Amino acid sequence: MGAHDETRIYDPSKLDSVYDKYVSDVDKIRAIFAHHCEDARFEDGNSSYSGSIGQFNGFVTRRIDRPFDSEDEARKWILKNHEKWTPALAVRFHCLDCSDKPSVKVSRAREAAKKAYQKYKDVSFDIYEKILNGKSPLITCKNCGSKINRHFGHRTSCIGYPACPVCHHTLASITSMNRLKKAEERWKSKSEDADKIEAAEAKKKGKILWMVGGWVGE
Repeated sequence: MGAHDETRIYDPSKLDSVYDKYVSDVDKIRAIFAHHCEDARFEDGNSSYSGSIGQFNGFVTRRIDRPFDSEDEARKWILKNHEKWTPALAVRFHCLDCSDKPSVKVSRAREAAKKAYQKYKDVSFDIYEKILNGKSPLITCKNCGSKINRHFGHRTSCIGYPACPVCHHTLASITSMNRLKKAEERWKSKSEDADKIEAAEAKKKGKILWMVGGWVGE
């Protein structure tokens, strides 16, 4: 039997008034999570393989005094540290998306990452097109020396590109692959820069939310 992840995100300031009787945020989150688990057990059954949050019997708080910089970091930590069939883990994280619209700095960083990704896709498509639409009907595999019909190469692929059906090595040239690698590195670098800028702003003015969950059997 396998498992998949199940998490819930809660904003203590936006819970139904029925939870106002609880003084602390921890108690509020514990109460609403318990209700959600009960609902899941009613709908999906009480099996150890129901695949729902109904398998959780409460939760254990972790790092409450040290909120994670982002939702992604919080989820990765939970899934790394949680074990199936144990109480869920509850952590807090900074959420910039829940605040006012992103600053100009964040928007520019995200736009730069978006453009870098589009460039990476364009380079990838250009390489693919050049392999299939070259002037000669045949292309020589640089790895094994086989002569291959260009349009036969698309039936076999290596890292997403037409490949030699004999040795399965990509038919893209070393120059093309280096070009693609640079475009990919730039895209990932811009994405990481945007994540860092957004995380820094989230710490300053983002709301702090709760994430509760872990692995469930299925």
